[in-house]
Amino acid sequence: MANDETQDFSISSERNAHSVKEILSLAIKVIEECFRYSDGTNMYAFLYYDTYNNLARVENATGNIEKSLEYLHLALEYTRYFTASGNKQSSEEIIQSTVLPELQFNICTAEMYLNRPKEALKSAKLVAEQTEVRMNLLDQRIKDPYLEVEEKPKLQELLKQHCELHIKAYLTRGEIFQKQKNYNKAVEEYTQAKFVISHHFSSHCEIAKQTERKLKSVMDDKTKDALAEYDREKLEIESQKKKLKLFSVDTVSVVTEPRRITKKANDLEFEDEFERKSVLQPYENDEE
Repeated sequence: MANDETQDFSISSERNAHSVKEILSLAIKVIEECFRYSDGTNMYAFLYYDTYNNLARVENATGNIEKSLEYLHLALEYTRYFTASGNKQSSEEIIQSTVLPELQFNICTAEMYLNRPKEALKSAKLVAEQTEVRMNLLDQRIKDPYLEVEEKPKLQELLKQHCELHIKAYLTRGEIFQKQKNYNKAVEEYTQAKFVISHHFSSHCEIAKQTERKLKSVMDDKTKDALAEYDREKLEIESQKKKLKLFSVDTVSVVTEPRRITKKANDLEFEDEFERKSVLQPYENDEE
């Protein structure tokens, strides 16, 4: 009841957000008290999940992403009790449940915001795996010749939801790799998203256009970095040429003025000891 009531609150204001957190925190205490006299966690699993998930929503709206992530992990902990028996979910239960991949994606989004790419990559991979299992099961059910006519639209809508999450998981991984300048991996993830889109959506839908923009973006970044690297190498070559040019002296100068040349050379900066010796050795030997 507390979770239903808080849905009607606007949490954009700090005052309302505080009130919602108070209500939800009280709800957790009530659930804990009921759990104390129950036969197990399963009965209250969804209440725990729903309340912690709503607390995460409030913290996210008020900008406390770290606390929001903490609540999301608490909500995730209770999703494993979502079966009547507490055992492995049946195909039907998996098909009907969008909770787990949606929750995992919210965790991934928070981790990205907090600049935790390693954790976000792992979470996005879990989303891709979870949605793929559901997509395959839904596809089989929809193609079942004995499927009730009225069931088909509902299953198709569920399939669409899972497909969108599946694509977002690949796009998210691509974004992370792109930021890390791992362009080949980014292209691989974006291309995988494009492949899924081609099987389930129109090429003119918004998510298809978004994927094309990301592919173009990563190729632009790759080209830009390649040109920047070329410019750096060019400058390095010019720098080396300038160093060597200082020692383009005639034989008489080398013989008669080795000390002056050596002093001039010692004022230069070299990459390492090997480079210094390779340039200065002839003049140091003459000086001796």
